[in-house]
Amino acid sequence: MSKSLFLATGIAFVFSVCAGEIHDPFGVFCGSRNCYDVLGVTRKATPQEIKKAYRKLSLVYHPDKNKDPDAPAQFREISKANEVLMDPEQRESFDYYLDNPREYYKVSGQYYMKQLPKADIRLIIMFLVLFFSVLLPVNQHHRWEEAVRYLKNATAGNLGLRSGGTKQTQELYRRVCEEYERRIKEAKSAGDKSAGKVKMQKDPLFFVIVDEVVGAVKIEGPSRKPTKDDVLIVQIVMAPYWMYIWACKYYRLHYSGQELSREDRIELATHAVTPPVWDRLQPQDQESLLALDVRSPNELREWMREKEREDMRRELARNPGAFKRNHRWMKKEKLNPTVESYDD
Repeated sequence: MSKSLFLATGIAFVFSVCAGEIHDPFGVFCGSRNCYDVLGVTRKATPQEIKKAYRKLSLVYHPDKNKDPDAPAQFREISKANEVLMDPEQRESFDYYLDNPREYYKVSGQYYMKQLPKADIRLIIMFLVLFFSVLLPVNQHHRWEEAVRYLKNATAGNLGLRSGGTKQTQELYRRVCEEYERRIKEAKSAGDKSAGKVKMQKDPLFFVIVDEVVGAVKIEGPSRKPTKDDVLIVQIVMAPYWMYIWACKYYRLHYSGQELSREDRIELATHAVTPPVWDRLQPQDQESLLALDVRSPNELREWMREKEREDMRRELARNPGAFKRNHRWMKKEKLNPTVESYDD
């Protein structure tokens, strides 16, 4: 029914446009009549002339003075025409429609958009801040739970590196096994004959220990446990203080000339070579890196590049076949070999 009504309205609109008639199905202007004709003025009429024409007609058709049954409807029509023509924006839209009758739906849409209540921008900003203050911690907590669930599953299943596990989960599994054996021994020494009768990975005690060991792990990075600092309102309030602390620390580390503590040197070195690379370094390599000027990131990165080249030479020296394959591939790809010979 609604589709048929819409189709009929569209067909009527097309015929009215072709016939040069006024068509206003939504009652944005003066219905099927020209607002200028309703007041008896021209399109060039000034606001004073429009007001004068309205007053003159309202004296004739006002329901209190005219008892004709059609007077109220005529008075409403006059009032609507006066409302449209006395409002500069509505009059401009009506003039545009008269010049472009096929653009009625565009004009009517703009009219209804202007009728919508204007929202206070302060309320919108407040709503968005509150919304994200709830959303961000919830999302962070979900990511943390996913990371904990992965650690528990990988640890309990003792997943290998090729099965989705990591060195960290394998280390956690080792701790779980040690703690499990310790508790089984304590239970047996206490006279519990049922202790150790069940296979470890089917023993409820094993999963309790997994939860304890994984729960003691402090997860860093994007999947860290959410804190109050993840709340957007807290971030906005604390932003000036954090910027001040950061600026003071940056000045102390890079420009003050003060003697750096070991923790400061480790922080600068870690930032220069990235945390994953720093964690992979052997203790002696870390000490060699800290012996350099940690305030110069380029020097630290150059040291890392040189170390990588040395490691590659050492590896290729142990495996000449790999060197030859690598050399042939680089020649095929028209690349410059990074290692000229494994004998260097």
